[in-house]
Amino acid sequence: MQEQMISDMGIEGLAESTAGMAVLDVMMYIFGFIMAGTIAAVIYSLTLKTLEGLKAATFILFVIHLFWTLPDFITLLSGGSQHPPLLFMILTLIPIIGLFYVSRNGELKS
Repeated sequence: MQEQMISDMGIEGLAESTAGMAVLDVMMYIFGFIMAGTIAAVIYSLTLKTLEGLKAATFILFVIHLFWTLPDFITLLSGGSQHPPLLFMILTLIPIIGLFYVSRNGELKS
């Protein structure tokens, strides 16, 4: 995955730079923890049984997902070119809107 990131960044000499590779290693380390934290939050939210707890967990997942995708939208609106294709950006809005809707209007059915 690190080689793919290096080729996508298009920075010449990055693979030979010790400091640059150290920064990429830290980024990969942080992304791993973010992913593990998100998975843990989803698994924990599946164990909740009260409506208020479920709404709170859903809102927290909404915030995490929103801030994970927000840089792409800021880059798009500021005129940058380093963002995913527009179709994928629109598709990422579906779970964001769904999580927000459920956090406000969700119902607990038994």
